[in-house]
Amino acid sequence: MPYKHNESRRHHFKPARYKVSNWKEYNESLRQRGNLTIWFSERSIKHWYAKKNGKAHGQRVYSNLAIEAASLVRLVFHLPYRQTTGFMASISKLMGVDLRIPDFSTLSRRMKTLNIRLSLPSEHKSGTTIIIDGSGLSVHGAKEAFGADEKSLEKRGYRRIHLAINEHQEITACELTTLHGNEKKEFKNLLKRINDHCNTILADKNYDAKSVYEAIKKHRPTDFVRPVKRDTYTVLIPPRINAKIRKTRRKFPIERSQHIAYINEYGVLNWQKKTGYNQRSLVEVAFSRYKRIFGDKMRCINLNNQKVEARLACKALNKMSVLGMPQTSRVA
Repeated sequence: MPYKHNESRRHHFKPARYKVSNWKEYNESLRQRGNLTIWFSERSIKHWYAKKNGKAHGQRVYSNLAIEAASLVRLVFHLPYRQTTGFMASISKLMGVDLRIPDFSTLSRRMKTLNIRLSLPSEHKSGTTIIIDGSGLSVHGAKEAFGADEKSLEKRGYRRIHLAINEHQEITACELTTLHGNEKKEFKNLLKRINDHCNTILADKNYDAKSVYEAIKKHRPTDFVRPVKRDTYTVLIPPRINAKIRKTRRKFPIERSQHIAYINEYGVLNWQKKTGYNQRSLVEVAFSRYKRIFGDKMRCINLNNQKVEARLACKALNKMSVLGMPQTSRVA
């Protein structure tokens, strides 16, 4: 019996082993991740200073692009604000570029005003599979900032990040909430932020709710209204254990009833293999990459800054995936 159905026998199953087939290309991409010219491009130098707004007061010195570039460097190289300014100043000196560097208070104040857009390669903007899930993060220095009270830490010291990725392991949308945020509500917000067209949406059974299906019907093109074609799936969300087969489409799509009927007859594991639901593991890989590269703690204390920090981290992950990703195959 698989370990997911028998917790007492979990230790009897060996973890899966994978082999990287493009190690040479992937090794070069890992080296390029530390290349400073990627994070300090000519475009950022050209648009470093803000355009004059014609007002006598309140003129900004640095553009949003300069703040974003400095924040990206701070996040990728795990630097505090003050060390970031010194690091950026040394880079501009080595490159022979005369640039004024934002001070640490300017970076912290302007960071919350950034509007981060997650860009994707043009060849991956159509016919994609979108996978949605959430994971927890803690706040760095939460005890010092919010006190050691357990209720205060539970309320303010933890965050939940929600990601939407495609089958190419690129992050298409990102949302950050408090630990007790509404997953169904953030599902709607993720759908609004997805820029590319999607053919199939995957999520776990926590998203099996009427509001989720209504959001999919409203924001994304699906076969919600008309019957589903054979062996094609637009929404892959495992139904709850007590889910019932419905003959009408008033609350849930007919596709959900088809899933329930197949699971009742053949079982969950066969349903996962038949529908391709096992692709949902890719979003777990995305969370693993996020936490291994940037850590499992938010560096900012302010919630608005944390939201920008999460989107900046996702943007950096997309840039890294463009440089190269490992092509793995399971070892028997």
